[in-house]
Amino acid sequence: MLDQNEYGVSFLSCRKTKHDLTARGAEQSSCNDPLSLSENRCMTCREEILVVARILSRQHADNTFSIQDIVAAMRARGTTHLDTTIRRHVSTQMCVNAAGPEAGKYKDLERVSRGRFRLL
Repeated sequence: MLDQNEYGVSFLSCRKTKHDLTARGAEQSSCNDPLSLSENRCMTCREEILVVARILSRQHADNTFSIQDIVAAMRARGTTHLDTTIRRHVSTQMCVNAAGPEAGKYKDLERVSRGRFRLL
């Protein structure tokens, strides 16, 4: 069933539960999330962050957003991911200029100032 959220983004509900997923990395999948793009595939934490980041970056003149903006928007959408998982993805795994062993795993975001990020 096609529906629309408060931001005007169309989506199909994903009806799988976490117990239905057997693939590796299933614990990071948000299967009851209304942002899912198809009934057969649920969005990962990274995919959800990217959807929210695109919306948030359009709302600011400088195209930046904070981690708290991301967390709040994902919670408002009913994400199943923990805040700490979301924060780790934004600040480390998805950020090209982060430091640490998992830093820059995905080159999606750039830290432009303290607590502010933008999409690449």
